[in-house]
Amino acid sequence: MNKNSSNDSGFVIYGENLKALYSISERFKNKVKCVYIDPPYNVNMLSTHFNDNMIHSEWLNMMRERLVILHQLLKEDGTIWISINDGECHYLKILCDEIFGKANFLMTIIWEKADVKDNLTPYICESHDYILCYAKNRKACEPELRKKFKFRTIWKKEEVGDTFEALDEVEKFNTVDVFPTPKPERLLYRIIEIATNPEDLVLDCFGGSGTTAAVAHKMGRKWIVIEQGQQCQNHILPRIKAIIAGSDQGGVSSTCDWRGGGEYEYLEIS
Repeated sequence: MNKNSSNDSGFVIYGENLKALYSISERFKNKVKCVYIDPPYNVNMLSTHFNDNMIHSEWLNMMRERLVILHQLLKEDGTIWISINDGECHYLKILCDEIFGKANFLMTIIWEKADVKDNLTPYICESHDYILCYAKNRKACEPELRKKFKFRTIWKKEEVGDTFEALDEVEKFNTVDVFPTPKPERLLYRIIEIATNPEDLVLDCFGGSGTTAAVAHKMGRKWIVIEQGQQCQNHILPRIKAIIAGSDQGGVSSTCDWRGGGEYEYLEIS
């Protein structure tokens, strides 16, 4: 990314996320306050939006390469939040212990994503996901975090939304090719509220339907979202344009008293 780029508010980067992370690494090294990522869970499910059927070792290597750069991008008092489910959670925890340091592990959050039976688990309803949270330097970030919140590690859907709420939010921007695994805006609102202050920089390199960018923008944070799939054009860009125009009044818009405004820059990484 060009150091002289005029925009310093929001960036939508279209391209393979490892290349994109390398391209921004010099400019944003030690400047990101909060990383949130929702990588493929590797549940052996066919998807037109992302590769969710990788060999386990390949998935771990894919995650390692990106986490190493994300660690470098984080500020000394920054944190990273990673959504995942049972399939890879415990392997990912070990990998993050290695990269971020076991002493910098903050918590594992259990998010109640649904309370109804789904088609993926016919015998037991998978009603929760995990969110792993690590600090770049626990001693540097804990004083601020303690002033803001007393943590509870179980986040109920009534508090932060569920998958059905998230689907309703993204369908407003694309009813033809609905992104299948979005996160609700209220979930990202809680994470960003805990982890950042206004004007801080939030990064999501698995952009998906653009929820991280949407919530960060409404909350007055700077943001970078990276996505290589067509959902960048079909979901993220329409969503950000609607937010800037003020026509999106869903999600956390009322909580943020959102009326529109701001800007973003679109970049392509080949």
